[in-house]
Amino acid sequence: MRDLIKQDVSRTCQEFAYFQRSGTKDLLTQILFLWGRENPEYGYKQGMNEVLAILAIVFDTERVVASPATDLSALSDEQVAQDHLLSFLFDPAHIRADIYACFDRILRGGIQYLYMDTKDLT
Repeated sequence: MRDLIKQDVSRTCQEFAYFQRSGTKDLLTQILFLWGRENPEYGYKQGMNEVLAILAIVFDTERVVASPATDLSALSDEQVAQDHLLSFLFDPAHIRADIYACFDRILRGGIQYLYMDTKDLT
């Protein structure tokens, strides 16, 4: 499964520099492989990489880098909510988990049925 994923990821949106980076390819590969392993009834199917690519570019574009002097873990929940909410929500340290969670939600929301084998429809 990982070889098929790597093959598809290597062809994903190659006209954009973001998708040519090895870090981006690794991110896509890891998330697709994990989702496929955690959902063996669907596994990985071609085209899932395109759905994931949209999420990856959106999250990368929207990330917020907190100032180095701000240690969010040292702040109370109230302080984070008042002064650092965007930095907390779009913290690049959690981007993989955030992308995975959104990808999983989208597929569980019904898109996974597009990837069903037709033999399952009888």
